[in-house]
Order: sequence, then C-alpha cells, then structure tokens
Amino acid sequence: MKLAETTPMGGKILTRPFLFLSLLVLIAVVLLGFRFVYGLGAATNLNNGYPWGLWVVLDIHITAAIGCGGYVLAVVIYIMNKGEFHTLIRPALVGSTFAYTLANLAAFVDIGRWWNFYQILLPWNINLNSVMFEIAICMALYTIVLWMELVPPAMERFGGQKYLKTYNKILFFILALGIVLPTMHQSGLGGLIVVAGDKISPLWQTPWISFLFLMSAIIIGFAIVIFEGALTVLGLGRRLELHLYRSM
Repeated sequence: MKLAETTPMGGKILTRPFLFLSLLVLIAVVLLGFRFVYGLGAATNLNNGYPWGLWVVLDIHITAAIGCGGYVLAVVIYIMNKGEFHTLIRPALVGSTFAYTLANLAAFVDIGRWWNFYQILLPWNINLNSVMFEIAICMALYTIVLWMELVPPAMERFGGQKYLKTYNKILFFILALGIVLPTMHQSGLGGLIVVAGDKISPLWQTPWISFLFLMSAIIIGFAIVIFEGALTVLGLGRRLELHLYRSM
C-alpha cells in the first residue's frame, strides 16, 4: 500500500481567529479557577436534587462524537487497506486529539471531589463489572494513543527524522490500540443507557443500543472528516480533495 506524501501547511499561528479564541480560553480559565476554589455547586447552581447540567452533553458527548474522525479513518486506511485516504488522516487525528483531550478535561472538571480523581487508577478500587470504568479508562488511554499518533509529524517538523524509522516499527501496535479502544468506549456509552433502565425512555430500551451507538459514531466520524476538511480549506487554504470525500 503506497501512502501519499504529506507536507506542512505553513502560515502564521497568531491569526485573528486564534487570538479571539485565546481570549475565550483565558475567560474559561478564570471560570475554572472559580469552580475549583468554590466548588461545583457554587459555580453551577446544581445540587443533590438537580445534579446534572446541560453542558455535560456538550463537553463530553459532543466532543467524543467530534473525535470519531480519526477512528473511522484508521479503520478505513489500516483495516480496509484504503491507502488513498491517507492524506486525510493527519487533520482528522489533530481534530480527534483536540476533542478527546477536551472531553477528558471536562470529565475531570465535572467530578465533584476532583482531588480524588486518582482513585480510578488504584487496582483495589477497580470494578471490572462497571461500564463507567470501561468508558473512563478507554477514553483516557485513547487520548494518550492519539497524542502518540501525532509524534511522527512532530518528528518531521523538529528534526527527529533519524528516530522516525524506529518509531514506525512500533506504530502498528499504537494504531491497533487506536482502533480497539474507541470501539470499546463508543459501544460502552450505549451500555450506560442499558444500565440506566427505567430512568431512560422506552424508546432506548433495546439490547442493540451499544451496537447502535457504535454505528452512529462511525457515521458521524465520516461526516466530521468532511466537515473538518471544509474548515481547513476555508481557514488554511488547504486544497479541496473532493474526489476523496465522494469516495467516502
């Protein structure tokens, strides 16, 4: 399978959109500081009667959905052996890494007693029958895998070509994890619906819900790849690879 050559985009980083979004990040940092100092209740006005906020859907479920692009392209390229799509993999990986990193940070922010987050890693606290544990550990590990998959572009950019050949020898193992882990946690999200039982609408009461969640992740993954490609065309002047989008 011959892979297409890739070259850096170039251009400035400190653009007007970048500076505007950086301002929003600074505002978010201030609000997060308030949340960690005064507590989740004071920052959100939630309580034991109303323990969930609308943003939980936005900061975890939607970011996990946006991160599906790298997953589906990895399946297409490395499992289905469709090497012609390789030019799309790096933008998709950047988007997936950004989305999953945000999702993990958001989960940390949403923990009431955030200083106890390390408890999930203690072997004697692990419940192997917990679908929540499976989702949490798979998302955390997959985020690490995504950052590892971005190492080759960083090596190419910062003069690490002499280590690239050695790194590529273990890349197949990293890629395998990058396919298995999201398959597990995307279907596991459906498992949470099953565990919720009667608290969820009867519309969702089906043993196929895990499979349906996985299928929805795959479908939205292709859509996200096309959407991100359109953004790079508009914002970075990247060429529109319409023939690849049509093939997908």
